[in-house]
Amino acid sequence: MAVQEESDMPPVEAPPPSLFLYGLPGCGKSFVGKKLAEMGYRYEEGDDWLSGDMRAALGRGEGFTPAQRDVYCERIIERVNALTNEEVYGKRRPLAVAQAMFKRKHRRRIAKACPQICMVQVKCAEEARIKRLEAREEGIDAALGAKMRTDFEPSADDPVLRTDAGALPAK
Repeated sequence: MAVQEESDMPPVEAPPPSLFLYGLPGCGKSFVGKKLAEMGYRYEEGDDWLSGDMRAALGRGEGFTPAQRDVYCERIIERVNALTNEEVYGKRRPLAVAQAMFKRKHRRRIAKACPQICMVQVKCAEEARIKRLEAREEGIDAALGAKMRTDFEPSADDPVLRTDAGALPAK
């Protein structure tokens, strides 16, 4: 049996990276995740992983407590690691997770525990974000979305994807 020369072998292409899309409610994370799914990514909506008490807090128009955020961060790490190792028909698909993940410390924790995933901040102009929230029939509305803005900690270290189709960023 002849040994195949390295130059005769087809090139091995690296799969696209798995992505964690984070940002304020209404910035377009889910939209981007759904578009990635059309391109072959496995898309997961992080809100589907919220606990009952977190859903209840949102229903009351409240944010999350630090303890809820800490527990949820660990749940996300567990889910991301399980999903990125899952094979479908003998192949792994890159993962795209959309979740606001407001606190930098939690995003850092996820990035450290899940080195296979790239953090991407999704942004848009504030006016566009509020209009999107106003158009929602369920979930976070414009009033809660405006309150949540003060709680969000952006990062200067992660790549940014803008979804405002040419609108100028709010000052």
